[in-house]
Amino acid sequence: MDALKIESEEWKNLENVLEEMIPCYDDINSRMTFGMDKKWRKILAYESNNKNIVVEIGSGPGTLAMLLKAKKIFCVDPSEKMHKIAMERIKQAKISLEKFEFITSPAEKIPIDDNVADFVCSAFAFRDFYDKKKALTEIYRILKNDGKFMILDIAKHNNIYGTLIYNYIKHIAPIITGSDAPKMLAKTYNAFGTLEYYADIMKEIGFRSVKIKFLNFRTIFILSAEK
Repeated sequence: MDALKIESEEWKNLENVLEEMIPCYDDINSRMTFGMDKKWRKILAYESNNKNIVVEIGSGPGTLAMLLKAKKIFCVDPSEKMHKIAMERIKQAKISLEKFEFITSPAEKIPIDDNVADFVCSAFAFRDFYDKKKALTEIYRILKNDGKFMILDIAKHNNIYGTLIYNYIKHIAPIITGSDAPKMLAKTYNAFGTLEYYADIMKEIGFRSVKIKFLNFRTIFILSAEK
């Protein structure tokens, strides 16, 4: 596991951990972030307003998908279990399922045509992609010209601040959440690259207007770009 790739066995273990989190997925995220994750997701959801086609990568149990306001929403996730929970939650929220399409696929191979998405987003999932450069290339491919892409995730810093964030996720978050799941998330965080590293890769791929924004005392980031 490194800044660009997660080996197949490690990635499968990670997927299993995420699926085990399903019954308490939102509760764990809320406890870890003291409820701030809802506010951060709304920043991405705002960008979906008045868009025709939006694609969420790593859509999980539908937490962000339910906030998106586009006419058509593609939910892409490698877990069929996550999709089933998302559909149930959308129904319970009395949101029409007609505008959603659920695609069981990793971010590195998205079965969507070229140049179709007005907006692509990913919330707390980019860190778990098994090949981040390949996934970014796929996202660039499905975006329309002038389309926008936004990543929301935990910020990595190669200094004492990053060490503090890592120790919070590994040692304190399990106590706060009552779950061992954050220990696996700490492992992916430890291997994660800096925002500048991924911003440079996005520029190499062809993205323009690449911007980094930090939230919550630089513990959370939004990385945005256009095609």
